[in-house]
Amino acid sequence: MRILLLSLLSITTSIVASAQGPAEVDPAQMIMHLERYWASSTADPEQIARFIEENVTPDYRYTASDGTVMTKAELIERSRRDKAGIATATHMQVFRHGDTAVVIGVWTQGTRHLRFTDTFVRNGGKWLCLAGQTTPIKAEKH
Repeated sequence: MRILLLSLLSITTSIVASAQGPAEVDPAQMIMHLERYWASSTADPEQIARFIEENVTPDYRYTASDGTVMTKAELIERSRRDKAGIATATHMQVFRHGDTAVVIGVWTQGTRHLRFTDTFVRNGGKWLCLAGQTTPIKAEKH
């Protein structure tokens, strides 16, 4: 009787879990994955342009460390023109508030190290970058 009851409980739990569908991917992990892919795309001007086109909001703004503000179109144009080389995004922390998330981390490209802050919004179930900003840092400040 005990085995039958445990078996029924196990089957019921499985049915309920499958009815709820697949578990949602952790938003913080998804955003960090996007940041890592963004960084690794920098070696190929067309790949980075495609990434920005698909993963950045139409009204995106980027503030460079010199105070220059760029639109999505300007960032795509600069990405196609620059021969930046591959980058990495590390030391990331994501702070989520509903359908908005802020990620801070370190962007390293060659000997250049930048602290970045990106703001993401969830739109139609997809996380898109709304704004970004970078500041140069020394390598040991990670």
